[in-house]
Amino acid sequence: MMYKFTAIAAALFVITTAQAQNETDAYRYSNIQFNGTARYNGMGGAFGALGGDISCMSVNPAGIARYTKSDFNFSLLYEDINSNTGFLGNTTLGGKGNLNFGSIGFVGAKKLDDYDWRYMHFGIAYNRTNFFHNDFTLTGDNPSSSMADVFRGTANGYTTSELADYFPNSAELAYQAYLIDPTDTNSNTTTYTDRVPEGITVNQSRNVYQTGYMSEFAFNFAGNYMDKLYIGGSFGIPGARFHEEFLHTEILSDPDTLTSLEQFTYSQSLTSRGVGFNMKFGVIYLPVDNVRLGASFHSPNYLSFNETWNNNMTSQFDDGDNYDVDGPLNTYVWRMRTPARLMGSVAVVVAKMAAIDVDVEYVDYGSMRMKRDWSDQSGYDFSQENKVISQNYKSVVNVRAGAEVRIKPFYLRAGFGLSPSPYTSGITVSDASIRTISSGLGIRHKTFSCDLGLNFIKYGQDYYPYDPVLFNRNPGVITTNIVRTTMTFGWKF
Repeated sequence: MMYKFTAIAAALFVITTAQAQNETDAYRYSNIQFNGTARYNGMGGAFGALGGDISCMSVNPAGIARYTKSDFNFSLLYEDINSNTGFLGNTTLGGKGNLNFGSIGFVGAKKLDDYDWRYMHFGIAYNRTNFFHNDFTLTGDNPSSSMADVFRGTANGYTTSELADYFPNSAELAYQAYLIDPTDTNSNTTTYTDRVPEGITVNQSRNVYQTGYMSEFAFNFAGNYMDKLYIGGSFGIPGARFHEEFLHTEILSDPDTLTSLEQFTYSQSLTSRGVGFNMKFGVIYLPVDNVRLGASFHSPNYLSFNETWNNNMTSQFDDGDNYDVDGPLNTYVWRMRTPARLMGSVAVVVAKMAAIDVDVEYVDYGSMRMKRDWSDQSGYDFSQENKVISQNYKSVVNVRAGAEVRIKPFYLRAGFGLSPSPYTSGITVSDASIRTISSGLGIRHKTFSCDLGLNFIKYGQDYYPYDPVLFNRNPGVITTNIVRTTMTFGWKF
């Protein structure tokens, strides 16, 4: 199959044929979807002006200044993930379950003798801020392209002896598995053919398994000024863990007698670990007793990543020949800066029986930046990736709203959240916005509390197994639905 390879801007969740850090990675680690206690989750994460919950450390650090007693709690979390994938006219169902530790935290409240500054507070908390778990499959008959086209196009311009140096996990594997061949036996030949005949229909399947999460340790200080002004700041240590395995298989519908290839499989295993730091500052002000106004600023997360990956290629021919080739284990260290965040909040408390909070958050995803590590002497500066980020991503305004009603000793909660698509118009086919509907129930006594939170989350994503040009910009479309259940136990003293 002969195709002209052109440079393209990568779209959402494009997985390249050889692992490389790209704008997809930048968005994965910038897309913070705050999680926390069951109370916080049950109200849709709308707590920027209310305060009084340990989860506030990751949202508005002034929130812990609303405490008058010390508090300790921890949360368990379970996700039921279901994915519906459309690809080349076929639909497949996938998903997985995930039981995890959600959060744990402590707030210490000390009453002061000073008349104006009435309390000071110290808090430490660990929160999971996003989850990457998923398991999905794309499958269908492709009459117009094969991943062999990508390997051939990658190899063109290089001799066979150079492939191992430049493309050890892609074109070199295809060459060693006899998926591609040089056009002649001259050692200086830099043009290739592949063993997928032009015009043949190929049955393609891509199985993808993902696990991982974003988390944050937050160290928080706050103070209460005359029960009117609450201020706070925190130092955070964000972390990231991501693991992905994919298995790409192609079966030829009518193997050509000249090439004799029946099928091939290309697989990859990737593990990424990152750690960094951030700072947050926030205030809550009560102009009148039943109205609260909140504002907070989140610095970017400055993260450093260490990634390891390797690939494998197998091929099977109708004469009985089989090849199984492993690529080398690769390691790469890189850095990135996520967008800063600015949040404004307003809350209304009705006779201490009900509360409503609305948070509005501004994030410019076009400001994400990827950087080489200080130890990297290659000189690679990610200029192309950062250019694509500036072109393909935009600023958004996220909205979260929540309400709580007290019917002693019970609390009923509900909430809603909308995170619009961060992509500029025309980049994706699917709706990449994230919609969340929340509900919750709690019971509280003087020293003990138990809360349950439910979140119903839906979002779409595009997935290209390889070069989008070869798919005529017609990706696999994955619609993911998540039911997240959080249970929190807390003690005040």
